[in-house]
Amino acid sequence: MQVNHNRNKSNRRIEERFQAADGTSLLLRFYLPHEDVSATKERSVIVLFFGGGWTFGSPDQFHMQCEYFASRGMIAVAPEYRVKSRHGVTPFECVEDARAALRRIIELSETFGFSPDKIVVGGGSAGGHLAACSVIAAQAETNWTCPAAAMLLFNPALDTSTIGLGGRSLEISPIHRIRVGLPPTMIFHGTSDELVPIQSVFDFQRQMEGHGNLCTIIPYEHREHGFFNYREDGNDDFFDTLRHADHFLVSHGLLLPKVHE
Repeated sequence: MQVNHNRNKSNRRIEERFQAADGTSLLLRFYLPHEDVSATKERSVIVLFFGGGWTFGSPDQFHMQCEYFASRGMIAVAPEYRVKSRHGVTPFECVEDARAALRRIIELSETFGFSPDKIVVGGGSAGGHLAACSVIAAQAETNWTCPAAAMLLFNPALDTSTIGLGGRSLEISPIHRIRVGLPPTMIFHGTSDELVPIQSVFDFQRQMEGHGNLCTIIPYEHREHGFFNYREDGNDDFFDTLRHADHFLVSHGLLLPKVHE
């Protein structure tokens, strides 16, 4: 597989490529800590999938979150995947691409110096769906799920049984595929979200806990869909979600505590 390295010295970004099932070349944008990534093989990696209703969007959505987690010593990755507006695909192909991205990221663990046992998978909205689906529901052809150590989800779409995907909809509906032994999960969600009602994540939490899995929801009162995104002004929610995410990852041994704490 051809690899293309483009390093941005200011934020230590490297771009890799991977291939979708149809041969489309897709981007993996790695954000590296300031210290030498070859210095340890025990570092954690966080992978964040962008949202956009499986129709549009780009890895740029989680640029600032990736910068933050890299500043905290993690490897952060913002993957590309095919979307309807540019590639004419359905959510099924989006899920295929997310899994292909995660498999490629795991293959690169030695290159970037992180532990395959310390993978955090997350994303927003449709990207949250891809993250959860990659961890929870096995890929039919390979019976493969990502061996994630944690999930970090932002207003995720966790029930796809009602969005017109036909008879196979339950195959990629995370709430319908919950099982014992899933990783600890934190979900951020606005109480006024009309695109993905917050009740769906409470239902997901109930199912997770019923199977003995840890699942924490951080509700944001009167917030709508996408409240967590970085904006030019008014970033209280952006910083608050990062604060909670940081504590969550520290509590599960995936991130070192801050020096001053």
